[in-house]
Amino acid sequence: MALCGSVLGLGRFDISSQTFTPLSKLLADSTLNVDIEVWSVIVDPFNRLWMGSQDGLYRYDVEVNHLRYFTHQPDNPHSINKGTVIALFWDNQGRLWVSSYQ
Repeated sequence: MALCGSVLGLGRFDISSQTFTPLSKLLADSTLNVDIEVWSVIVDPFNRLWMGSQDGLYRYDVEVNHLRYFTHQPDNPHSINKGTVIALFWDNQGRLWVSSYQ
């Protein structure tokens, strides 16, 4: 199995059957917009997939099939910047660096 991100969104590619399943089909009970334009992808030390998109940051936990969405919150100085998340970097101190463009 491989996870694939593109401007068409995120999905799972099954190598043995050569089939692609969109994330929207994997998360049948999700209330989030999962048809996202993926700009950047990184896997953290906990095997979670982080995705930068045109509308913020997503974290997909493959083990429990859960998607979480992070977006700019004007009243929260600790939220991510507004704009498209174009690059992600996980440093050796366990911090996720997020680069955005508005």
